[in-house]
Amino acid sequence: MSTLDNPMYNNNSNVPNTPIALRYGLIIAGVAIVYGLIMYVTGLSVSGNEAVGYLNSIISFGMLIVGIVLAVRQVRTLQGGFITFGKAFGTGFKTLAITSVIQTIWSILFMKFIAPDMMDQIMEMQRGKMEEQGLAPEAIDQTMQMMTWMQDPVMFSLIAIGSLLFIGVIIALIVAAVMKKEAPYGTKME
Repeated sequence: MSTLDNPMYNNNSNVPNTPIALRYGLIIAGVAIVYGLIMYVTGLSVSGNEAVGYLNSIISFGMLIVGIVLAVRQVRTLQGGFITFGKAFGTGFKTLAITSVIQTIWSILFMKFIAPDMMDQIMEMQRGKMEEQGLAPEAIDQTMQMMTWMQDPVMFSLIAIGSLLFIGVIIALIVAAVMKKEAPYGTKME
């Protein structure tokens, strides 16, 4: 009788989350790519300004959080307002994984063909920061020598995506914990 009394509850606990994760992963990646291009064109992506860097991080992670929340919310809505922790986390992780793959491919293409000088700009910015800190020229040269392997766009992108996945898993866990809503007792949910 409770199913008839609650029109929102459709007992559809087997809603596939992959198409929803794909949709939101594409949306997040698309928005992030446009945002990154705006930052690049305006020169803010390699400005060296710490405040801009922090703001950029907040906006980037904000896009990721909003996208994961929207994906989990849509699955929960399609399941009649209920979702288990596992299904919520799975939806968030799939969304994150799709976003990460697309952004990795884009980053490699961007740094190889659109902005091949970007890595040199980043390395010079790092050198300037070390000089401001008063490091000896020999120490700066040695540090820059050790950082040369990061100049490869593929390595740089893989490190960035590894960081994104690590932080993204934490975000997906938190979103899943906050958004889970167990079905009433006696109702089978995935």
